[in-house]
Amino acid sequence: MEFHPEPYALVPAVLHWAKAMGSFLLIVLSIAMLTSVILHGNKGPKIVISWINSGLRDLLGISFRRVWALAQLTIREAVRRKALMVFVVFSILFMFASWFLQDSTLRPDLQLKNYVSFVFRTITFLVLPVILILACWGLPEDIRLRSLHTVVTKPVRRSEVVLGRMLGFSTVGTIILVVMGFVGYLWVVRQVPTMLQQIDEVVENVRVQSNKTIEGVELKFEGDTLPSGVEAAYSLNNISELRQQSPAAYDLYEKALDLESRRVLACRVPVYATLEYMDREGRTEDEEGKKVGGISVGYVWEHREYIEGATKARGMFTFRNVTPVDRLLLESRFEAFRTHKGRMGQSVLCQYLIVNPETGVQVELPAFEIAEFTQNVVTIDRKLSYYDQEQSKEIEVDLFDNMVFDDDKIRIDVRCLDSGQYLGMAQSDFFIRQPDNPFHISFTKAASGIWMMMVLIIIISVTGSCFVKGPVAILLTSAMVVIGQAFREFMAKLVSGEQRGGGPIESAYRLLTHMNDTSDLPKTTSVGIMKWLDELMVKDILWIVQNIVPDFSHFRMSPYVAEGFDVPWDSSLLPALIVTVAYMIPCLLIGYYSLCLRELESK
Repeated sequence: MEFHPEPYALVPAVLHWAKAMGSFLLIVLSIAMLTSVILHGNKGPKIVISWINSGLRDLLGISFRRVWALAQLTIREAVRRKALMVFVVFSILFMFASWFLQDSTLRPDLQLKNYVSFVFRTITFLVLPVILILACWGLPEDIRLRSLHTVVTKPVRRSEVVLGRMLGFSTVGTIILVVMGFVGYLWVVRQVPTMLQQIDEVVENVRVQSNKTIEGVELKFEGDTLPSGVEAAYSLNNISELRQQSPAAYDLYEKALDLESRRVLACRVPVYATLEYMDREGRTEDEEGKKVGGISVGYVWEHREYIEGATKARGMFTFRNVTPVDRLLLESRFEAFRTHKGRMGQSVLCQYLIVNPETGVQVELPAFEIAEFTQNVVTIDRKLSYYDQEQSKEIEVDLFDNMVFDDDKIRIDVRCLDSGQYLGMAQSDFFIRQPDNPFHISFTKAASGIWMMMVLIIIISVTGSCFVKGPVAILLTSAMVVIGQAFREFMAKLVSGEQRGGGPIESAYRLLTHMNDTSDLPKTTSVGIMKWLDELMVKDILWIVQNIVPDFSHFRMSPYVAEGFDVPWDSSLLPALIVTVAYMIPCLLIGYYSLCLRELESK
């Protein structure tokens, strides 16, 4: 998994939202005051204040019984519009999915990744467009048919109409999502045993071999003694014969598949570290006092940095707040870069060293060959030993009593032992594995990310439908979803100045003059004006757009489950929840006042 989830900064986010919300209300109030003075003269401010007072009374006097009644009407309307027909498409996709996704040449974790990704993509692409169209067309269609006028003439507040619409569409989407998620979970779990029957696996003393189908399975027992209840080894044509001739052997076979299924479906809970480097001379800082980095081997993607083998170069991973346990499980996904062929049939040698910089104690762990593009799992006992050359004897140390420094830090160094080879690493490539979480919990967390994204889309869609017609509301909501999910990073680079080539005017100028994005522009007055306009558009206007459009990347949690990781609360679930709640408050205000100012009897 090529990412390192950072904990969400909750307090700065809340303060930023408060400033943005305050600025938004101040701007709207100023525009309303100015417009009212122009239209009504001295009575204008009183009219604005009366609108504010009525809005506060409506919002504070919301009746949840009336909101739920309106939500029920919305649910019935969605059912009449054949929203549940999406289940037909969903069923067809899952009926034939295994035909195209099953591949016995892939490792179990890679097959599981395909299955999980397919399930969440299917749910996302079927649920979100349907709910978006329903939410955008609901209110405009009621206004066109004049059915909303019969509602607002009853003792129902306009704020309750907006909330009822949001709640109703959210309920419909939740029902669809729960059914699809449950079916998708069962489908993934049922695919795993079939997948494992086609792959060679060794579990305990049972070896299951296969020729890509269940036919021709051969069960072998290793060692001098056979398992209890098994009188002889069998070589049978299929599992049915095995079940008939040796129930004990068949039970072991079932146990092997069950244990392997649990291993494949487990979701790892990682503890990440901070990464620093030591160069080939053993230095951590250069002549200017800056921290040294790894070596670039020329790859365009600079996610990983490399250390040179058979030198003093190291990658230093520092973990904090590690819970004391009897055994520490380390997992890595390093990448090798070879300058020569090396040893045939062997991979690059890697070694871990546990270092206490305060006492100078350094414990070397046994070297191992890295398995690229898969998991390298190493278990460390709490009691360790190292050879002290000064005392000429083995000394035993405790991992948490003797190797922890600064009260809560453990440092583990990584080095490459092969000369002429390089070992690539990133911050997310090495972590401590805590006890795994069950698959159904992580699957539910990822599904909740889709649910919160659906709720946010409903909020934006209903708000847009309060002041524009259905097609325009669809275009507005779709644009916000596409920009917030696909172009969020690009906008951030433009605003921060990291994007090369400048803003839109400078980019057009470079295209017309055939200049690349690294060439310096001529220092002329026209170029200065162009840069000023670009800065105005990027730094000011685009900054406003960046803060208006929600960041939908927080809701994308399926890669965690697909890669076999648990969905973290502090870097995924919490920001998704905060974003959803943060947009609900201003959208409710906009929707309420838009309905108050909109003529509900006109077509």
